[in-house]
Amino acid sequence: MKKPKHRGYFRGILCLVLTLSLGASPVAHHSPVSASPISGTSVGWGAGTSGQLGISTLNGSTTPVPVSDINDVTAISGGSSYTLALKADGTVWGWGSNLYGQLGSVNSPGTINPVQVSGLSNITAVRAGGSHGLALKDGTVWTWGRNTYGQLGNGTTSAGKNPPAQVSGLSNIIAIAAGGSHSLALKNDGTVWAWGYNYYGQLGNDTTTDSSTPLQVTGLTGIFTAISASSSGSMALKSDGTVWAWGYNYYGQLGNGTTTNSKIPVQVNGLTNAVAISTGSYHSLALKSDGAVSAWGRNTFGQLGNGNKVNSSSITGVINLSNVAAISAGGDHSMALKLDGSVWTWGDNTYGQLGNGTFTGSTSPLHVTNLTNVIAISAGTSHSFGLIPSGQTPPAGTPSTTALTSSANPSTPGQSVTFTTTVSAVPPATGTPAGTVTFKDGTITLAGVALN
Repeated sequence: MKKPKHRGYFRGILCLVLTLSLGASPVAHHSPVSASPISGTSVGWGAGTSGQLGISTLNGSTTPVPVSDINDVTAISGGSSYTLALKADGTVWGWGSNLYGQLGSVNSPGTINPVQVSGLSNITAVRAGGSHGLALKDGTVWTWGRNTYGQLGNGTTSAGKNPPAQVSGLSNIIAIAAGGSHSLALKNDGTVWAWGYNYYGQLGNDTTTDSSTPLQVTGLTGIFTAISASSSGSMALKSDGTVWAWGYNYYGQLGNGTTTNSKIPVQVNGLTNAVAISTGSYHSLALKSDGAVSAWGRNTFGQLGNGNKVNSSSITGVINLSNVAAISAGGDHSMALKLDGSVWTWGDNTYGQLGNGTFTGSTSPLHVTNLTNVIAISAGTSHSFGLIPSGQTPPAGTPSTTALTSSANPSTPGQSVTFTTTVSAVPPATGTPAGTVTFKDGTITLAGVALN
């Protein structure tokens, strides 16, 4: 903790701008839509009231901060109020809410720091749903957490906190997806399987009956290469670059020009050459082969990134965005990772999930503050994550402004006074602050004082 001082003449209202570099423990994470073949350090931002940022506090952050006590992360997946991460050694870790056992523990109510999900090893992919988790292991699927609607796929609707267990009857699985209360799996033969809640037809079997065991999605022909699950809907990417969707459609998130729910897959109109897909709570994203991003569905917060807040049942283009390598749709916000390693966000920013140092939402993409060389991204309901290479210094945050204490208050023109302020590290940062304290009178810089 340090107290910089500056002697000067009081004139008007002053503020203190602090540009700091704070030490922090190395961290890592992983993501549902974009994952990395190499391990790295995870940084998160947005809501933290349930500990879902994993930064040793229940505080949120409007700029990226490193996750505590975890490294060698290869993928991260943000859920509703919790987060799951996959490490290079094949173990799964979680933090945030554990109300339904979504962290894999039957005892803990939740945690602000990463804890290992017990009973899982040699995992190659992980997904966080509303309150349940999925993991992929040697072509088999493992689930845990809430099971009110059979979303764990174990043939029951058991209450309470359910530890990890294998989904029976599934093999040769190459991809998984977790929705609000339902689950999806993609087999190596290109077929899609679903189980759990089905009130809106999100299981795609032409019924609205829940299922506690996996059922094949009907009406899909050809080979499918990717899947994504939203709060109450599902989506699949076909090998020919077309996209198909089913389930809830109140906001037009199925992209077929209507707002009518569908119990069977329908083609997203006008979308071709798609190479990746991601579904938010009620909106959808698709990455095209040319690096452009298409969006449709709910747009109350500008999460479609097309410059307005009008819902759309047809695809629209995200503006001012190109050369995109990966996408991720959150609750009511969206993320994109560009080929240059920069991260861009748009939509709801109530909790700072856009990562630009403010709480102001945006209808077009904004650059995430102080984040470079990112190799993977993930959007949770109201929080976001990026994965940076191991060894890269995590972002130190943006300059902050605070009040000063004056030795004379009130003071008179020409009177010499001393201004002081206290600078200290805020968790998860540790150690002694370093950097520069700049004293300003409005926009006029009076002096700069080094913290040493």
